[in-house]
Amino acid sequence: MDLLNLIGLRIKDIKYNYIYENEYGMQEFYSYIKLSNGLIFMIPYYPDEEVVENKALKEVFKKAKKVNIDFLKKLKDKHIVNFHFPYFENELNEGRKSYVELEGSIFLTEMNSGPPGITNVDMHLYTRLEFENEKGNLEDGFQIIPLTDIIRNKKQKCSNNEMK
Repeated sequence: MDLLNLIGLRIKDIKYNYIYENEYGMQEFYSYIKLSNGLIFMIPYYPDEEVVENKALKEVFKKAKKVNIDFLKKLKDKHIVNFHFPYFENELNEGRKSYVELEGSIFLTEMNSGPPGITNVDMHLYTRLEFENEKGNLEDGFQIIPLTDIIRNKKQKCSNNEMK
């Protein structure tokens, strides 16, 4: 199932795994989002990621830690509205996760790795205003593009190529 098919589904639960220091001396953080249809996915890096039923991910989810109840309350039963992907000079910025836009103008993302004590590896929530401020503070060449725009642009390019 592609990411576009996740739009409209509701969040039922979120869990995470955190490692203070891996074999490279870095922190690691990964969140797992369970949807209303039972599917579990991780915040994507790529707009063309496929989300499929995955037994291994279900096992990881069962063993993962529960998020703070107040954090979960902010997200539980919210519909996914869109995904927003970071780009640099029209190329996908593969080092950063996307932002999951939820109903109520909430944006969820995560930082996955970094040196202990320096990087805030965790899930991050933004309001619409905070998200727009983050976009406005990007350095030259960086932008954040919604999945729906990425798909529309691909379709337009395909249509333009067919006309030639």
